[in-house]
Amino acid sequence: MVSTIGKCRLLLILTGLLLLAGCSAMIEEASRGPALAPPLGPVSLMPLASVQEGLLTERLDATAIQRPAPGMTPVRLIRPVAVAARDGDLYVADAGAGMLYRIDSMTRLFARMPGLPVDEGTRLAVGIDRVLLVLDRRSRQLTRMTPGGQRLPSIAISPLDLAQPVDLVVDELLGGLLLADGLYRQLLALPPAAGAYRILPMKGDADLQLRAIDRISIGPRLIHLADPQCACLLFAAREGPLLGRIMIEPTGPIAGLASDAEGRVYVASQVAREIRVLVNGVIVQRISYRSLGVLEVADLRVSAGVLWVVDPVGARVEGRRILARFVPGAG
Repeated sequence: MVSTIGKCRLLLILTGLLLLAGCSAMIEEASRGPALAPPLGPVSLMPLASVQEGLLTERLDATAIQRPAPGMTPVRLIRPVAVAARDGDLYVADAGAGMLYRIDSMTRLFARMPGLPVDEGTRLAVGIDRVLLVLDRRSRQLTRMTPGGQRLPSIAISPLDLAQPVDLVVDELLGGLLLADGLYRQLLALPPAAGAYRILPMKGDADLQLRAIDRISIGPRLIHLADPQCACLLFAAREGPLLGRIMIEPTGPIAGLASDAEGRVYVASQVAREIRVLVNGVIVQRISYRSLGVLEVADLRVSAGVLWVVDPVGARVEGRRILARFVPGAG
């Protein structure tokens, strides 16, 4: 018969073994790192807004919200070429009218943003502070403006660092701005307060070189750059080193490029007339222009889970809510 002391010793040994096993399991689990996120897959693009026409108002209140006013005139988009959106602010650059509009997609009230020339090369972005940034590629000007139309001090950039600006995008993770230089094939990273900028040279291995830049997008992990000379995408780390190349077209430029907060990349193929959804460099979905009700694509932007598509030929801007589809076997 086992003594009481023996029973206590046995109990202590068993307890120690259980604690050791538990600690081993915890160490093993910790060594695995955080649980992997469910794999990204195709999306559904649900109709949210279709902007073609409305009423033109010159009345903006202190919060820059359009208000109805007597004698408002009908207005239609003629040839939109660029879009930007944030927190209910929707801006559309119309090269056909030579106008930049702030549009309320719910009431269809258009307000002109004064004193800003618009042409085919105009690019737009809205910072996390709701400041509108307008890139005039011909004059190399980067204009800043409040939602109410008030001009802010311009951002001064040396021509030695920015010779041919071609595109701009807001870095949602850090709050700054990226400007692409098509001639020097580099990016300029500007902080949120428009202070001193940094140059990100887009360099890679000998067989991985950027020959030109036309459009850029930035996601949570990678920067994507459209190279019109190879009709391909190059992707880089957020600090600049090129990591790889993705072939998109046999010929012809990429018509639009955007990234969402989950890391999906949306590429408008001018030749195939479709928007391709890429995850980790792999095409997981093809969405035809026809299914979106657009004839051509001049610009793509993602803001707050909405994909904005600019159709210059159909003279419209389509907003589609991005909804992730269920991926079988996702954890």
